[in-house]
Amino acid sequence: MRKFARAAVLLLLTAVLVAGAFALSACDKGDGKNGGVFNEEMGFGDVLRILQNMDSWTESISGSYRLNSGRFDGAITTRVDGLDYIMKVEAAGSTVPATVYSFRHLNYYYEVTEVNDGEPSYSNLTKYSAGSRLNIDYEMIYVFSEDENPTAYKYNGEYYPSVSGATGFVLMVLRDDANGVLKKSYQEDEDGITLNAKLYFEDNGLCMDIYMSNSMTGESMDLTVKITDVDATEVVIPDEVQKLKSLC
Repeated sequence: MRKFARAAVLLLLTAVLVAGAFALSACDKGDGKNGGVFNEEMGFGDVLRILQNMDSWTESISGSYRLNSGRFDGAITTRVDGLDYIMKVEAAGSTVPATVYSFRHLNYYYEVTEVNDGEPSYSNLTKYSAGSRLNIDYEMIYVFSEDENPTAYKYNGEYYPSVSGATGFVLMVLRDDANGVLKKSYQEDEDGITLNAKLYFEDNGLCMDIYMSNSMTGESMDLTVKITDVDATEVVIPDEVQKLKSLC
């Protein structure tokens, strides 16, 4: 099993479970003409190019994580459009989903969390100055600046945009066969770590079922990851949320 598939995926799981995983994503907004770009005929390089150059997209992660530091059962769905995104987190055992709004205004990025239980309440109002924070951790990098992607995952020296981690999960376990052909399914078992993955295309999107476990630590994940509506996703931040920037 590839070294980063053994270690980096479980590290990525930890990152998704903490607030730092809800960082900003940035590209110039796309023109909406290239939606539905994934298809069965694509090779390994074709998929990498699309993932690297996404301007807007929808990503979702559903299933379960089991970590020494915590547990998550539910779904994270994020619509990303240029500098803005809306992320909905629905966890098992909670009847009230949380929605995270992130948007750019002038030279600042804003993040606002909404919990809607009849009347919406807002928390975690955060304001970042462009270029004010730099945090590099293993294969994942957050960069807040005017011209660079604030959130990206590093793969073979290149950066790929993501918000809730969908692209990161796909990159960590994606495989190419001879002549750059995508491997649609694979199984590996080494050093107490088991990985089963299945790649498929659905509704013009890239989908992956991933099961991974570490018998030595008890860590595991059983996930369905989807990346859809590439360059065709639109995000509108509600006026009432944008007004909260004065409280940050």
